[in-house]
Amino acid sequence: MQAMAEIDPARINPAHLRALIAIAEAGSFSQAALKLHTSQSAVSYAVASLEAELGVVLVLRGRHGAHLTLIGEEIVNQARQVLQLLERMVQSANSTKGLQGGSLRVGCFRSVATHILPSMLAQFRDRFPAIVIVLTEYVGAADVEQALREGRIDLGFTVLPSSEEFETWEVVRDEYLVLLPPTAQVLQEQLTWDAITQYALVTRCRKRSEERTERRRSGAARCSAAVGDF
Repeated sequence: MQAMAEIDPARINPAHLRALIAIAEAGSFSQAALKLHTSQSAVSYAVASLEAELGVVLVLRGRHGAHLTLIGEEIVNQARQVLQLLERMVQSANSTKGLQGGSLRVGCFRSVATHILPSMLAQFRDRFPAIVIVLTEYVGAADVEQALREGRIDLGFTVLPSSEEFETWEVVRDEYLVLLPPTAQVLQEQLTWDAITQYALVTRCRKRSEERTERRRSGAARCSAAVGDF
């Protein structure tokens, strides 16, 4: 006694299911081909391949058109369910990619949130009104990059050059401004970095700066906000 061949679901092509459904709805191979914008031979091949894989006859072919067998009617109902599930999968993937909804977690530091993001968020909102932007402010670029590594944000604003592990785009380039006392002797019209090193540099007190940074870091979570309407 010869054992029946095992059915491999991986060999069942969605195009074959569409051909079977088209025949059930159109009643003939020629009309099904018109419905699918393909040739009659392609429809016939798709159904024959599906029948060969399942090992059953799905369609009865005759002078008066094509008719489903009893198992064919059962299979076509299941085929519709399979294609509906595939469509839902595509919709879910598009939603996750941010095309139709969902949220985008953005991390930045104070100057970006103040001077760069407002106009960018307004433009983004116009193009993708269904997406909610969750904005979190961090102390500096290093904290933003760490949040990216840990998966706490999807997109971050940092300072170039950044770590090579990230894919980066230049968004804006700051113009450097040097403030000198009235008594400074400037010998050239355009300062170079080497020339700037000849002058005394005024910086913040390191200890107070670290204390202020620590306070802001501990409060970073409280700075999170969902950006909806602008």
